[in-house]
Amino acid sequence: MRPGRNHCPFQVLEATGAFTLVEMLVVISLLGILGVLLLQLFSGGLEIWSRGENLRAMLEQGASVADLVSSDLERIQGSGDGPRVEGRLLAAPITAPGLDGKGAGIPAWRFLRSTSPEERSPASAFPPAEGERKNGPTEEPAGGGEKPSSGRREGGGETALEILFPFVSRYETREPGVYLSLRRGLVRGNEATPFHSWFSSKPFSSLGDLLDRTQEVTDGLLYFGIRFWSQDTQSWEDDPSEGGAQVWWDSTRGGGTLDAPQGGFDLDLGPWSLRVPWDDVFPRALLLEFVLEAPPGEARCAVTREPLGADSKGPLWVDYPERLGWKASEGGFVKIEGEWIRYRELKGGTMLGLTRGVRGTKAAAHGRGKRIHVGWTVRRVLLLSHPRSWWGPLPQPPENKGG
Repeated sequence: MRPGRNHCPFQVLEATGAFTLVEMLVVISLLGILGVLLLQLFSGGLEIWSRGENLRAMLEQGASVADLVSSDLERIQGSGDGPRVEGRLLAAPITAPGLDGKGAGIPAWRFLRSTSPEERSPASAFPPAEGERKNGPTEEPAGGGEKPSSGRREGGGETALEILFPFVSRYETREPGVYLSLRRGLVRGNEATPFHSWFSSKPFSSLGDLLDRTQEVTDGLLYFGIRFWSQDTQSWEDDPSEGGAQVWWDSTRGGGTLDAPQGGFDLDLGPWSLRVPWDDVFPRALLLEFVLEAPPGEARCAVTREPLGADSKGPLWVDYPERLGWKASEGGFVKIEGEWIRYRELKGGTMLGLTRGVRGTKAAAHGRGKRIHVGWTVRRVLLLSHPRSWWGPLPQPPENKGG
């Protein structure tokens, strides 16, 4: 052993460039925080992308439905368009036996229109129900006397009757009264099933008959409606009694809307007018409006913070008001369960200026935590090619010359 050297086997050498335990824990904590932030950022981006895809799908669905219905409405046939066919447009509630209240007074739009070349093939018509009744629906239209039409027009064209109406949605069990489906039926006139019989208040004999003779156009609607611009209309938005558009319409003015709510049809004259073609009226324009929303599991909705009574005029306190949309502060429409409510403005989480039971619904009580639906509104104005107004004095009913 050389003198002057320490050869202790337990000598500790100084470490150079290594991490201490505290430094390792700090680094692991920072990496964990960074990972959580990145995960939240990714999840947020994924949610935004998913909402964008849902919105794109809704817009495509809305455009498809609007194109289909608009194409049908633009071919509405006016009175006197053909030598053997008298046109008619009727917007009025319908009923059917066996609907157990689901079809009682549901709004429907029925009109005669020309058919496209594709629709003239036998395969395009909706199949008749089993046991087709030879005389059409059992109930005759009010006033009677309308001449049945074969549906054939001069020049080889063809006329069909179309019926549109909202019905129960497949989502009914998840949120009763909120969602609707839209059904559409196309009927060809013939000697066995004249057109006039389909303008009664009971065009279908049963629920099965209704489903057999119509097809679903779309589902997931919050609202579907058509309004009519008459000779007295000044605005689409106002009440008909204040110069607004008509909610109901009967081109014959023959009493077809007598059972309709909200005042019926302002230009109606009564059942006697059904037999008088020269006083028929057709709107100058139509406003097609419907509201779409994502399915119940995907829709992001605000909720009620406090209960709302059936007679309450507000205010309505809301949780998650940011989900009502960026223009909610300017007012608008919302749907809670089966009721549409119009509000004047939104301040913070409070809705002010409530108008209850609009868009053909009735005011009802709503509990705490109920979902508030807004949806995406599609509106389209259509001009008819044959508007027909009556500007003269109202005609008088014919004298009864019977014994």
